[in-house]
Amino acid sequence: MTETPAATVVALSGNRARTVSLEYPAELADGTIISEVTVRRMTSAEVEEFVAAAAGGKEVRLPMFDQPPEVLDALDPDDFEELNRVATEMLPRRIRRALDTVELAPDPISAATGALNDLANSAAALAADPPPATAQS
Repeated sequence: MTETPAATVVALSGNRARTVSLEYPAELADGTIISEVTVRRMTSAEVEEFVAAAAGGKEVRLPMFDQPPEVLDALDPDDFEELNRVATEMLPRRIRRALDTVELAPDPISAATGALNDLANSAAALAADPPPATAQS
């Protein structure tokens, strides 16, 4: 009986990574300029580790970026938003489906803007149709 040798994957092919040019490059303490970040698709093993850690209540980061969390956290919010958009497109289908079922809270700026707009609309409605004056005793 012949044994089938175990397959060793050296590299996956296809369009598995995308490079995002930063609008606002970051400078590290040693003077290195980070002007782009590469986002890559996760492997099956990384997906399983991520799902298990998240299900266990651990704070997890997607292992998709070629920069450490400290660099990603220091990026300009517009660059970080673009990285998140690209990363979301590169997530495995099962994680994207799960995200579609989760109602995400709005970011603080959107929430504050929405609250201010609601207040402005209420003030405008009151100005256009003020309540009747109440009799004073």
